[in-house]
Amino acid sequence: MDIQQLRYFTAISQTLNYTRASEQLYISRQALSKAIHELEKELGEPLFFIDKNKLHPTPFARMLYGNVHQVLSAFGDLESALSAWREEREREHLHIVFGIGALHAISLRTLFGCRDEKAGATLSFEERTDAGVREKVASGGALFGILRTAPEFVAGFDALPLWREGVYIHVSEKHPLASRHFLDVSDLREQPFVTLGADMDLHALLEQECAARGFTPRFLLATLDFHLALSMTARNEALCFGTHPAGAGHTPGVRMKPLRISKAGWGCYAIKSRLAVASASMLQFLDHCRSAYRECAGSSGTRGKVVNWRKK
Repeated sequence: MDIQQLRYFTAISQTLNYTRASEQLYISRQALSKAIHELEKELGEPLFFIDKNKLHPTPFARMLYGNVHQVLSAFGDLESALSAWREEREREHLHIVFGIGALHAISLRTLFGCRDEKAGATLSFEERTDAGVREKVASGGALFGILRTAPEFVAGFDALPLWREGVYIHVSEKHPLASRHFLDVSDLREQPFVTLGADMDLHALLEQECAARGFTPRFLLATLDFHLALSMTARNEALCFGTHPAGAGHTPGVRMKPLRISKAGWGCYAIKSRLAVASASMLQFLDHCRSAYRECAGSSGTRGKVVNWRKK
């Protein structure tokens, strides 16, 4: 006796008509009749009889029908559980690594709210330095990464611009530079500076920009603690990098000034290995990033297209 035979038996018990039951089950009447006959042989009891041209269940069939519903219901639950498990196992998993500060201009609640059934994938996230993002993506530890950078720093990857943004400097309102509408790199000469460290592209950018003007930046402290950097700035002990004004919020005693740089294309980029294929779920997530940025920053973002990122 198998579950299919019990389903056939249940259909006939409910309709008391082989033709209607076979139509419900999408099998031929002959196949249904043969299956019931084999079930009767296995059980050693007749299940149905005809009286006055009508099909009737036997007392044994009534007893069987009273118990078979629970069996079919439990088996249905098992089938649903197995199907859900297979779908979850087969669902694409996107592991995304962010550069530190890459998403300051986005509401994380808005961004991570895309983790739903429509995404077609499960998501996991981690945060690393910019150099760590490149290492993770290059090694295959993450399908793609998102970081604030310039094209030259991701030349070895497929890089998709998500949005353009400027470079900003946090300055104490007590500092003479606080009165400027914008800052030039030359204004940073001899100024103590706090950065997130040499593994961050903003650090490398500042070194390059200062070298082009004939001086070396005065790095007072390298720390991944952005709040420490801001507190030092508020106390007028140093300058530090800032993020896009729309996503930066307000820090008491601190002003944020745009910095003029010679490097073009600074912004937020998604990068992947050139050997990796962009899936529909990956592209959908990146579109969600753009939408989250537009919502938070009031920007149209950058509709960049990279041939290698098209779904294959």
